[in-house]
Amino acid sequence: MTTIVPSEVSFDRLQAVFLRGHLRCLAAGMKNSQMSRRDILAKAGAITGKTYKNSTADCAKALNDLGEMLK
Repeated sequence: MTTIVPSEVSFDRLQAVFLRGHLRCLAAGMKNSQMSRRDILAKAGAITGKTYKNSTADCAKALNDLGEMLK
């Protein structure tokens, strides 16, 4: 998949948008066969600078943190 991004949008911001959507799906109970919840929380932690445990509660925390970062 190719995504064309304007130069004023950083790669981390674009990645945060996709991760936020993925975390919403995880919070709703959906699962992905390509990436585990641990992988997604690790990537969200790399963007926000926080650490998250492999739990549903931390999915919600990561979702909120990414939402605050994107505002």
